Amino acid sequence: MNTSAERRSADRPEKESRHRAREAAVQMLYQWEVGKVSMSEVGQTFWIGPAATEPVGDELREFATRLATGVAGTVADIDPMIAEAAQNWRIERMNVLDRLILRMAIYEFL
Repeated sequence: MNTSAERRSADRPEKESRHRAREAAVQMLYQWEVGKVSMSEVGQTFWIGPAATEPVGDELREFATRLATGVAGTVADIDPMIAEAAQNWRIERMNVLDRLILRMAIYEFL
């Protein structure tokens, strides 16, 4: 019989991997936002560079790419939600990483 600690330990690798995939998605979104390149170009180039050395399997690469692409495709829907909740802050004035993390979090909740 597994103890709850053993079950948590067994769940950890998947959670850590998904965490890494989310980090990759934020990096992809940063490249898209700051580099002003298309998300398809980001998807083609991101996994070739230093990110290719990260131990992320195909399933998690797909998850990260799908997440980043989904966020980029729904910015027009997500940004008004952020603007409505952000008092005395315009989205353009927010730190880029803060803005991207907020967008990704909202996208995952939708």
